[in-house]
Amino acid sequence: MSVFDFENLEEKYSRTLDKIAEELLDPYQNFVGKLSVGKEESLDWWVSNIASRNPYASPLFYECCKLKLIVRLIDSKEIETILVPTVALKRILLTNPVVQNSKIRIEVKYPLSRKYKIRIYFNERWKYAREFFRTWVTRARAAKRTKKIGKRVADKKPITLVDTYIKEDFVRDGQFQDRYFGNLFSNLDPNTRDSIYFIFTAYEDTDFLSLYTDLRKHPYNFLIKEDFLTLSDYLYSFFFPYRLNRLRFTDCSFQGFDLTYLVEFLVDVDRWEAASIEALLNSRFIHRLKRNGFRIRFLLDWWENQWFDRGLHHGMNRYFPEVPSLGYCGYTMNKFHLNVFPTDYERNANILPKKIGVIGSRQTELIKRYCPRLSVVLTPALRFEYLFLERKLPPKKDVFVILISLSILVEQSIFLLKLAIDSLNEFYKIGFEIWIKPHPVNTRIILENFPKESLPKGFSYVSGDFNESLLSSNLLVGFSSSTCLEAVAMGIPTIVIRGGKEPTSHPLDERVPKEIWSVCYTSEEFKEQVLDIRSSYDSKKELYQEIGAWIRENYFSPVDEGSKRRMLGYDS
Repeated sequence: MSVFDFENLEEKYSRTLDKIAEELLDPYQNFVGKLSVGKEESLDWWVSNIASRNPYASPLFYECCKLKLIVRLIDSKEIETILVPTVALKRILLTNPVVQNSKIRIEVKYPLSRKYKIRIYFNERWKYAREFFRTWVTRARAAKRTKKIGKRVADKKPITLVDTYIKEDFVRDGQFQDRYFGNLFSNLDPNTRDSIYFIFTAYEDTDFLSLYTDLRKHPYNFLIKEDFLTLSDYLYSFFFPYRLNRLRFTDCSFQGFDLTYLVEFLVDVDRWEAASIEALLNSRFIHRLKRNGFRIRFLLDWWENQWFDRGLHHGMNRYFPEVPSLGYCGYTMNKFHLNVFPTDYERNANILPKKIGVIGSRQTELIKRYCPRLSVVLTPALRFEYLFLERKLPPKKDVFVILISLSILVEQSIFLLKLAIDSLNEFYKIGFEIWIKPHPVNTRIILENFPKESLPKGFSYVSGDFNESLLSSNLLVGFSSSTCLEAVAMGIPTIVIRGGKEPTSHPLDERVPKEIWSVCYTSEEFKEQVLDIRSSYDSKKELYQEIGAWIRENYFSPVDEGSKRRMLGYDS
């Protein structure tokens, strides 16, 4: 008999949690759709965390998986005590008949006194107001101080809007290093290039004064939202948390639980989300473009069905309903990234692009899972163009190179790196080199936690482009990022490491042949799998290459000048 800690999932439960997550995918998507009934016209709802279905923004899906896991463990009499972080989760558990009929003890890890709850109530409101005004006043001032530097939009000509993400270090010395659209904008004729205007969402911790100065000087055209937004737009977005709090939920039954209290609790906690504010301002920004007489011929959006995207397309479909738009899914799809699979509810709410562009024929099937009538087109795999180049052989014949690809999520990256170091710290003795490739967004944090000098012998960080490191590797170890499918597409065997506290997330679906990839749940499994791949590597090289060729054909679309122009709304 044991204690089940809701926040710290033990290794032995990981396989069961993964199976439960698979089982709950469709029921959960339907559940969020049910919550949306009666709120179809509410943009506030669609840009909230729960409605986003983004598992990294709202814990609801993962908590539903753990609730279901608890019921199974009670049925099998494996646990006698449950530790939950909040009173909300205890209340939810007590609504389930299996829990009610058991002798299980439920303890709250962080019970809050009434005095502390009152303090939180006022603190979160004060913090929200302070951060809202600090952020948007800073941005508005940066826009105002740099406005004279910029070019004016010439004679209200028809323009193409391109929506992307940006940091100040993407723009240096007159160069725009876009991480999202690759070389889409190279080789354009001057008239086409001059008609393209970038709009963007900035990463956190951006120096807006520096960014706006560089953007206004750049040869490319950028529209800065603060040049157009008005006081009424900011006030409208500021009151979002108070409007959201008025929404009501009538039927929150799910898999034998009444989730009403949990849904209301999460809405209350998450309504102070800064991303929701920016999403609302995206819609208002499009409104301002309409009021200012802009003529838009086409919108290309780096589309993940995030809050920002929903606000943008709400504005476009409302104020420019006749303008074609393409939401570009320039990434590989992960079944547990629930938000990237649109639903009929979202289509009916008019918050989706006119068309969705995917980068492989297999994705055209996957993305229609919950929205069969979705208009989907095949678009070039811009970020993965290198996959169609001839692979370089590993430079050292006597060394087996393992590339550890860390994700954008810091906690997952630290978990993976600790596991690798614990498991492989003696492997240098038998001819292994372990290369570590941090995600560019969190490289600094990883280096702070694992300084170069603290790494075991045989481990080293690699810099430069990811594809250069991958093409010189024998084995990839990763978690949730597209790098797992990229490796398989190059005929490189891949190991996915279990998800830690959450279901194991990766982009390798059931059609990817299992001969080239596996999931490892323990350190022992990991070591055993690495040694097995090393011992059979030479005999399976040809098989790996055949699988890689099949993956490239079905999951990645080649890049050519014609497909790039079609992405920008031109016929050829």
